[in-house]
Amino acid sequence: MKYLVERCARHGLDHEPGEAEGGSCEAMAASFIGLVVMFLPVIYRMVERMGNVILGLLLVGPATLYTLTKQFEQGISLFYSSSLGSLRAAVTVLLERGLVTVARSVENGRNKKTYRITDAGRAAFAEWMTAPITSGDVETVALSKVYFLGMLADTESRATVLAGIVDRIRADQRQLESLAGHLDAVNSPEEYAEIYRFQRITLDYGLLSHRTAREFFESLGRKNEPPRPSSPS
Repeated sequence: MKYLVERCARHGLDHEPGEAEGGSCEAMAASFIGLVVMFLPVIYRMVERMGNVILGLLLVGPATLYTLTKQFEQGISLFYSSSLGSLRAAVTVLLERGLVTVARSVENGRNKKTYRITDAGRAAFAEWMTAPITSGDVETVALSKVYFLGMLADTESRATVLAGIVDRIRADQRQLESLAGHLDAVNSPEEYAEIYRFQRITLDYGLLSHRTAREFFESLGRKNEPPRPSSPS
């Protein structure tokens, strides 16, 4: 905080007329730190989710940060946005948690860092794949898990992943249906009729998208079921 106050004062923002010197800067610094603390859990969850995707990519084989960036650009970015900075932050967290290791080398005169997944990383990835979806970005997490579904060798584990996705979508769909029922029971004043109509259409989109997503993952779950043995003739 001292650093922020000093930088603020250096730019002539240390106090307003009639205010104690340094008061404005201390308040600004305190507000900034408060915002950082407030958003830290959100940022951590974002980095953690990206870390799970990186673990999935490293299951295929070792990779550099450049390689990981290209892999995101060439496919994963269709459902999961990223940047070099966010990837670097996620890899750093994985290293701190012992989920990946790094090997340093020199190639063509350039320093090179190659990341590999550890046994702990494999266990963490498997746990994430089969765990229920608790975050708000259901579509992103669901598609991330489907993207790596082939990493799970047994049909039962895949079924657990797909069932968890369907359960979460179904729960969200019930909430939207309850909201729709509540709104439809309200008599909107005539002057707000058009406003309400388009707000209700927006909700219809949510209902339709959830129904479509649920049916898609239910269908995928049925395709994942092992073939039933044929009855003897």
